Amino acid sequence: MHASLLRDYLAGRVGSSELRRELDELADDRSELGVAVDPLDEPFELYPRHLLALCEAVAAREIEPVLLARVSRVLAVSGSFRWSRADPDGRVVEEVLVEWSRQSPAALEAAAMPLFRDWLVMRRRPERFGLVP
Repeated sequence: MHASLLRDYLAGRVGSSELRRELDELADDRSELGVAVDPLDEPFELYPRHLLALCEAVAAREIEPVLLARVSRVLAVSGSFRWSRADPDGRVVEEVLVEWSRQSPAALEAAAMPLFRDWLVMRRRPERFGLVP
């Protein structure tokens, strides 16, 4: 997996089809946790707008909802992406990524995207996902 492709997608420099191809190749591997992720030269700071772009791509059927679980795991293990837990934006990014990685791929569905969008915009965890452990 190339962290630069994921960064470029999140920054709006490449489209959903390139991301989908890369993530489909990742699905052929046993586990995202065992996948080598090429590091970035500089860390990329994640903000809610980046995850909102993923929600919008799912809602527009440009990428499958199941890919969100893969993306969240790659973002977590790569070491090239970061967010600040001290900042409300960083906390909501972490909460949503944790929830995406926690969901079974089949449980992530396009119909849930409005919940995730609201979560990212309002910075409030939906009751459906329970309290933060």
